[in-house]
Amino acid sequence: MQCKKCGFENETTETYCKLCGARITFTVGRAESSLLDRATTQSADLVESELRRMLVLAIALFFVLVTVKVMYGQGNWKPTYLVPSVSGTGAYARIYYLSEPRELPADTLPIPAPK
Repeated sequence: MQCKKCGFENETTETYCKLCGARITFTVGRAESSLLDRATTQSADLVESELRRMLVLAIALFFVLVTVKVMYGQGNWKPTYLVPSVSGTGAYARIYYLSEPRELPADTLPIPAPK
């Protein structure tokens, strides 16, 4: 509640102003609006803290999943990428990435390393 003498904003439950010591007149309307403002502020702070907690949990879960993926490799997940072909048929070239090394057939030419 605001002091009429000095304008200082006091708690709703205060009888005297904390700044100047003047007696604060208590009205139900002013007390009610002050309490509603405080409840709204506390509610907004609670919602914000819960959202932050959920965000931190989601980030932690993401890092755990990435760590598990890196530690245990691809497992049964065989990534396949579809790349548009340059021909006029509109077909896609299918590219497979394998995690284990393989021997190249004898008739395959190795790709030269860039210079």
